[in-house]
Amino acid sequence: SLIYFFTILAFVESMSSTSPVVEKKKGEKDVVSRGVSEDISYVVSGGALILALVLIYVVNYAGYKQNTTLLRALSERSTTLGTAHNLTLFKEALSYNSFGTSEVREHLAQISLSGIERGKELTRTQQEFLALADHELVAQAEKLSRDARYQLFTGSFFSRVGMFEQAIVYLEKAHTLSPAKQTIMFELGNVYYKNGNTEQAEQIFKQAYELAPAYNDARMFYAQILTANGKDAEAQKILK
Repeated sequence: SLIYFFTILAFVESMSSTSPVVEKKKGEKDVVSRGVSEDISYVVSGGALILALVLIYVVNYAGYKQNTTLLRALSERSTTLGTAHNLTLFKEALSYNSFGTSEVREHLAQISLSGIERGKELTRTQQEFLALADHELVAQAEKLSRDARYQLFTGSFFSRVGMFEQAIVYLEKAHTLSPAKQTIMFELGNVYYKNGNTEQAEQIFKQAYELAPAYNDARMFYAQILTANGKDAEAQKILK
């Protein structure tokens, strides 16, 4: 917003300045250089100021409030409301719908997953956190449907909560958008394995391994899935 403001002021100044007086030589015609009147300069300057204030409110203020509310959602503790207070703050941060919305959604997903313990029943607030994260991540993935990062993030979230079919949908999209990204292949292969499709998992890990056989993680994942599928000899060959 300051760039707009000072650019307009510089433009007004350049228009309102007058040319310096130059001595006229014999035989030359008079050349009169007139600047913009001071009244017009004041009007344009005032308009520039109003425009700058509007831009500060529309562009900066919403982003500022969203950022500060997110920080509160991540750090504040309420002795009376507990984590329900943080959930309310996350909802408030999302309501500003500014340029930091994607970051709010990512932190929301991370916080939602951090409280889950295997074999332990979820509290009502935890369920509400997960439901909100589910909704917001899907919205982000649909809004940026050509961005592999958000497809991966959404698929990983569903994988962590045990919703493997949904996870596969988004991870397959991420793999299509970025077919040579091994991180996506590792996540996708793991989800296929957890979902009981070990043959498809083997194919995915094989692709990742063949892209870079010297990459230790890719080699280990491939060897492990070969072992799981009863192909010990091939696994040993890969490891050696």
